[in-house]
Amino acid sequence: MDYWKHQSVHDSAWHWLFDSLNPDIALVQECVPPDWVRESGFLQSGRAYPEGRQPWGTALYSRLPAQPATLEEVEGWLDRLPPRTTAYEGLARAHRLTGWAACAIVEIDGLGGTLVVSLHNPSQEIERDRLDGIDVSHMKLNLNEDLWLLDVVFYFLKRYLDRPLLVGGDFNYSRLLDDLYGANGNHEFFDRIQAEGFVNLHRQFHDADQQTFFQKRGRGHQLDYLYGNKTVGEMASSCEVWDYNLVSDFSDHAPLVADLRI
Repeated sequence: MDYWKHQSVHDSAWHWLFDSLNPDIALVQECVPPDWVRESGFLQSGRAYPEGRQPWGTALYSRLPAQPATLEEVEGWLDRLPPRTTAYEGLARAHRLTGWAACAIVEIDGLGGTLVVSLHNPSQEIERDRLDGIDVSHMKLNLNEDLWLLDVVFYFLKRYLDRPLLVGGDFNYSRLLDDLYGANGNHEFFDRIQAEGFVNLHRQFHDADQQTFFQKRGRGHQLDYLYGNKTVGEMASSCEVWDYNLVSDFSDHAPLVADLRI
């Protein structure tokens, strides 16, 4: 929702989300949920920078019955890392999952308890000096020298593929980045998780990625994705990027909307 640049219209953005999309489940990033959202259903949210002045973070809303969940393996792994050296250098880097991911078990007809994850991959890698002495070869992409929170989260999410799973949000990865600037792991990441069994809901209905990021430097990038396990993928009946002009007053991202047959 790009709160830090659209703060003055942020409440209107939430009203548009509910009035126009009317979602059963909403995965939202760079947001500050108003109090009235919490009163209308289940809400899990947190601040990405609780020690700083920025109030925004990641949220998961559900009108369906839901209960909070945690990715304990990811949290435990992050706890192994030493603290960031300075707040400024680590400003856009994750040292904890709260604020970058919101998780819940949502009761969806036909699926039952479904692990749903709203995820925002920080635009900065995990600092290399914090990884000294820690083997990350099983997580890190071969074509990228750095390790990113997205790599860590999906490494641990693999073990949930045998049960209903839905994960989506702002990944800050784009195949187009490789196409424009040379191979740096973007294609590798998406090919890897597909081979592992994650289903790209949008690609089930479209032959190519579709722009969801609309800053001037966006260059046509799709940064926002929805993935499920095989069961969720089979229940998807559509997955579309909505017209960015509908939300251009509120955000620099277009909504990505999936329908499930339940």
